[in-house]
Amino acid sequence: MEHYFTKNPSTKFRVFRIKDNVLENNLEFFTSNSIFSKNSIDDGSKMLVESFFQNEFIDSNELNQEQTNQKLINKKEINKEQKILDLGCAYGFVGISLKKKNKNLLVDMIDINSRAVFVAKRNIILNNLDKGINAFESNGFENIKEKYDYILFNPPQSAGNLICNNLIKDSFNHLNKNASLYVVSRHNKGGKNFKDLMKETFGNAEIIEKKGKYAIYKSTFIN
Repeated sequence: MEHYFTKNPSTKFRVFRIKDNVLENNLEFFTSNSIFSKNSIDDGSKMLVESFFQNEFIDSNELNQEQTNQKLINKKEINKEQKILDLGCAYGFVGISLKKKNKNLLVDMIDINSRAVFVAKRNIILNNLDKGINAFESNGFENIKEKYDYILFNPPQSAGNLICNNLIKDSFNHLNKNASLYVVSRHNKGGKNFKDLMKETFGNAEIIEKKGKYAIYKSTFIN
């Protein structure tokens, strides 16, 4: 079977359509064979989106009501621009879900898989988004010239540890000061090792959420 971490898939292009409610929005996605999680939204990716948004963002009205809560004060206001990279975007679930929830986010979605990028671009249109969100091909950070406030990553573990580890390490050079990398993984199937690598690379790593077989890890670039 051809792997989804492939630049130019050779399998027949078949289109599927899936729906889900994410961050209080009803979303629809085209998917295809040779793209990650083509039949349904991946549980880990959905957990990543929801955990990330809950941990990082706050509505300005909520901030005004609870100014004494330091945890809330440390969050970003929802009306502030933040640059996000969806690393290994597949059909664009992570980036599109976040952009749909917060129109002020500036989102780039990248994947080595040309078919995935083709479908992600169409999902941008399908979900009535246009400005401030892009999808393009890139083998890791090969075509990335800028830095981000957040990088979100669901490692393609079946592609091998070397690829996953290199992408985590390369993230370090593409984050702004005080910016963060979020990674989702099965905690007992590689996740612990990713967390250790994140701590080695960034000097810090924490578990933001652990639910079922998945965990969300966060490292922050402090310079």
